[in-house]
This record gives sequence, C-alpha cells and structure tokens, in this order.
Amino acid sequence: MFEGSSTNKVEALIAVDFGTTFSGLCWALKERAHDHNLVQNWPGDGASHNKCPTTLLYNEQNGSHRWGYQIKSTEARHEWFKLGLYPVAERKGLGKEYPSSSALSAQSPEEYEKLVIDYLTDLRKHAEDTMKSTYGDHLLSQMSMEYIITVPAVWDDKPQSKTQYCAQKAGMGNHVQIITEPEAAGIYALASIPNVGLRLNDTFILCDAGGGTVDLVSYTISKLKPVPKLVEAARGEGGLCGSIFLNRIFAKFLENRLGNYEDWDEEYQAEALKCFEDEIKKNFTGDVNETFLVPARGLNRPNLGIWKHKLRISGQDIKDMFDQVIEHIIPLVTEQIRKTASAQRPVTAVLMAGGFGSSKYLQARIQQAVGTHIRVRHVANGFREMTGDDSDTAVVRGALMRGLAKKDPGQAFLGIESRVARRHYGTMAYQDFIQGVHKENLNLLTLANSAYVQVREPKAYAAGYIVPTMWWFIEKNTNVEDTKPVVTQKEFFWDKPVLEGRPTVIEARIFVSEEDNAPVHQGKHTSEILKIQADISSVPENQFARVRGIGYQSFYKIPYQIEATILSGSITFAVLYRGKRYEASKEFL
Repeated sequence: MFEGSSTNKVEALIAVDFGTTFSGLCWALKERAHDHNLVQNWPGDGASHNKCPTTLLYNEQNGSHRWGYQIKSTEARHEWFKLGLYPVAERKGLGKEYPSSSALSAQSPEEYEKLVIDYLTDLRKHAEDTMKSTYGDHLLSQMSMEYIITVPAVWDDKPQSKTQYCAQKAGMGNHVQIITEPEAAGIYALASIPNVGLRLNDTFILCDAGGGTVDLVSYTISKLKPVPKLVEAARGEGGLCGSIFLNRIFAKFLENRLGNYEDWDEEYQAEALKCFEDEIKKNFTGDVNETFLVPARGLNRPNLGIWKHKLRISGQDIKDMFDQVIEHIIPLVTEQIRKTASAQRPVTAVLMAGGFGSSKYLQARIQQAVGTHIRVRHVANGFREMTGDDSDTAVVRGALMRGLAKKDPGQAFLGIESRVARRHYGTMAYQDFIQGVHKENLNLLTLANSAYVQVREPKAYAAGYIVPTMWWFIEKNTNVEDTKPVVTQKEFFWDKPVLEGRPTVIEARIFVSEEDNAPVHQGKHTSEILKIQADISSVPENQFARVRGIGYQSFYKIPYQIEATILSGSITFAVLYRGKRYEASKEFL
C-alpha cells in the first residue's frame, strides 16, 4: 500500500475503452506501472465481466437514468450513441441494412453529446468507486487521477476531438489523453511478442474486431531492445461491421421464422438472443453439420424447428449469418495487405484482437483469404499467466500502457516511432502564379499591394500576379514521427488594420483533403475543418511591423509559422512568432 501526502500525491491513470456496444476500464498507479487492474464488477450484475454494455435508459419522470447491466435486455434503451459523434458511419453498409430494433433515437448532435457525457460520467464514477473499495477513502483522496480514452482510427479529427471534449465534461479532467483503438491493441500485441512469434522487421496487421467497428492498422517492428518500437506501415482501414450485426441478423432470422407464431413473445426472443450472445456466437467454428439448440421452454412446433422445448438452428444457418458480416471484413484486411506491399513492407502476420477477433470462424476465413504465407494469430497477454480469453481487453490494456509510458518515459513498455498521416493538412497561402500549375480563373491579388488589394473579377493571369493556393504542411500517407512537431517552412502573415487596435491573437484556418494527390487550390476536394488561435497579447505592440495598404491605410503585418503535432487520435497546433512558441486553441467549423 502507498502512503500519500498533500505534497506528494499518488499518481493514477485510468484507461477507458469507450466502445460502440461495450466499454471497459483498467487502471494502474504510476509507482506500480506493471500492475494493471481491470474492472470486472459492474452495477446491475453480480457476475464478472471484462466489459459493460454501452447503453443508457432515462426515467422521464425524474430525469435519472440507468446504464449498462442495470438495463434489462427486454427494455428499449439508448445504444450506439457513440456513433452520434460520427453519424456518417451508421448511414451506410450494415448499419443501414440492419438498424437497431431496440434503440431509442437521439434527435440532434447535442443530444448525442449528452448521452456520451452521461455514460462517460457513469464510467468515471464507477472507476473511482472501484478504486475507493481497493485503496480506501484516505488514499483515494491523495491520488492525482488522469484518464486516457480510445477512439476509432477511421474517425476524422472532429469526432475524435468531440470524444475528448465529452470526456472532459464527464469529469475526467482537462488533460485527457486520446489513443486510437487499433494502436492501443497494437501496443498490447507488441507486449505479447513471445506469444505471437513476431521478430525484428516483421510487418503485421492488427485487426481490432469489436462489437460495432472493425479497425485495422499495420506496423513494422523497428526495434526490440532496449524498448520495442513500432513504425506504422500503412494508413489504417476500418468499417462498421462488428459482431453486433451478428445479433441483429440473428434477430431478423428469428423474426422471419417465428414472427407469425403467437406464443413466441418478447421473453422468448430475449432469451434466444442471450443464448446466441453467450454461447453460439462465441463457439461457432464454421461447422455446418453442427446443430445449435436455443431455449424455448414449454413450446413444441416441429414445423418451425421447435421440439422438446428447444429451437433447433442448423450450422449452415449460423454460417450464413456470420458470412454476411465477414464479407465486409475480409476486403478491409486484403486492402491493408495491398497497402503495406506497395510500401515495400510485406505482411507476415494478422493479429486478431477485440471480442469478435477471438472468433475461430472469423480467424479461419481471414486465414483462407490471405493465404498460408501470412499467419493469422490471436493476441494474448504476454505479461501474466493466461486465465482465459482476454482479447476483448487488449484495447483498454494497451491504452493504459501507452498512457503510463507518456507519464513516465523511463518506464515505457514500448513505443510508436511514427504514424502514417491519414489526410493532407494545410492552410491557404498566396504564391506567384505559374502557368500550367495554377488555374486561370481565380480571383487575383496584385504583387504591388499583395494582401491588401483584391481583384474581385475573374480575369486571365499575367506576369506580376499571385494566386491563392493550398499550402500543405503534412501530406497524406507520409510517415510523421510520434510527438515530433512539423513546422511549416513557409512564413505566413496575419494582417490587421491598425485602426482596429493592437493584435492580441494570430488566427489561421486549417484545411484537409482526403485525395491521394494534394489539390493545388481550395475546392470540392478540400475541407476547411478548424480555426486555430494563438494568444500573443503578451507581445509588446512595438514589435509588430506596420505596412501601408490600399488608401494608405496602416496594417499590422505579423509573420508566423504553424506547428502541427500528430498524436494517436488527435492533432495539436501552435504558432511560432519571432522564434517563440505560442499554444493554439482549436475551434472546429
């Protein structure tokens, strides 16, 4: 046990795997970084579970709510609300084909944010209550707590930032770390090298197959000693094709077979779904000759497949259900293999993590698709004696390991050396017009007055003009060193009329593009995603240069550079002015 004092607080880190369908918690103390404490007891259920359902149900009379296992399986509830932070995901593919039949809908982005904040608040309170029962009130009061939370890798910057915002609003503090789910699982996999047989310079795909999403990322092992290091080998892929769709397809199967059978009510349906979740889904190996028995107490309808109080479902029927989902996963895996091959880093292994990742049938289908030269392996923990399947905790454990390494680099288990940029990042700037490079129907600025006279009418370009162009400082598919800032080589200018008062901020607009080839100009293939602002109110006014523009009006002309740092699940910005660094706030547009 640790002794804390007001001057020497015990530092604790709590990892939150905020999942689409299930969520997990794991914590450790900085002084005992290798002692990971997985939360397995949850309100509403006396059994032990690695995760808790990501669900909420409100009492309309008093505004209180229940969450997770406190909600009965037969009750309509809020679920999948995590995807409300990135709503485009559920409007396509399996999400569109098999919508939830039990979900209560939220009507606006603000409602989705409230659901996320309320659920994350419940997770935070439960984590702290669990720690209190372990350490007692006195030691808990001496603890300094920080949180790290997971996000899907395929989300763009805005929903990832929203997740961080919701975590802060849930009481997790102002320094919540963010990590992508497959990166967390990859870190966990690297710690399991003795179990999965990886070697120096091997490239592997980490397939994090969870309840809602399947995320993939590729890594090359660049170092093993003294601390293992990974380099991201190719830009990740992902999709909404997790195991929850097996449940929805199974429910649809029951509807089609038994929908007209009056005795088959909600209670039978709920019991059948529980049997599928707890037994059939976990144990199916692909054997079409196997017959699965589902409880149907008191019922007997041989023509519907029910006799001796059991509903009989063939292995072929179960296989058909699995195949509908797996057919969305295999293309993600093969595309990731193609990307790594084009980067001259051929894949030697596919490592499966997440609850769905433990499916023997899913593993077998992927093995069949990738060929025998690539090993498909299941991620297991290399730190302790295995006491059962813990693949569904790989993400939360990996997130904890990453967060602890950041708190104390001297105790790092491993590290990520570089990541692949998912998109182009840049801003708009003006350049000399180059015939054949720049478009000839844009508004122009004359060189004589540069930033202060704009020719509004489109006209043919001639020598002596400059044009608005995109200036990309991070390019898609390039490797960016972990936590190492990228500073623009070009100097930009922040202009402000002197009559409006002294400058207190430098402001810039950040654009992104998903195109492989970076667009030269702003247009349909570029998106203005956020505004950054750096506070320069501490800079003496006499340091700002003044110039004269149109009508002899005076302007402050402030040169600056942009600094961007790509982290796992987030990007940060700063502004450099006269050699000094100023942190920049972000406002998504």
